[in-house]
Amino acid sequence: MIGFAEEVFSARSNVENPELYPVYPYRVYGLDRPDLEMARDTYHARLSTDYFGWHQSGMQAACLGMADECAKILEVNLKNKNANFRFPIMWGPNYDWVPDQCHGSNLINTIQQMLLQSDGDKILLAPAWPKGWEVDFKLHAPHQTTVAASIRNGRIENLVVTPKEREKDVINFLADTPK
Repeated sequence: MIGFAEEVFSARSNVENPELYPVYPYRVYGLDRPDLEMARDTYHARLSTDYFGWHQSGMQAACLGMADECAKILEVNLKNKNANFRFPIMWGPNYDWVPDQCHGSNLINTIQQMLLQSDGDKILLAPAWPKGWEVDFKLHAPHQTTVAASIRNGRIENLVVTPKEREKDVINFLADTPK
């Protein structure tokens, strides 16, 4: 009989938080889903609290509706510059190389998750957008849908959902009371 492993090492050997994979990328837990508080408690108890490089903390915080945490993560990560390079987006080396495309990709993905998330047919609009931040955006959602809007003074303005029949699927977290 062949065993699964000859030896098992109990010491942690990387910096990821697999206990949060059910939040992101797998979306088992999160906004408008059961056990949100348990998922938030898991986030706060995670072993690796870093934000930079390939860390998924920003996306996970956004999927849990934690706007203040997302703001902190973005502010720290956007300042993560390498003084040896001419262009400010030459992040790193965080773990592997310069430029660290994981770092930039996670910044972009965090911002998108802060502005728009989808759950089945539902479109969660601004589920983790910090108070006082303004933005203009146009993002894609499932079912060949685009959502364009502005956020000014804590309110959604100029909302355009295409195709129009998908407007009924939008949950505006700046106006509606999330479940």
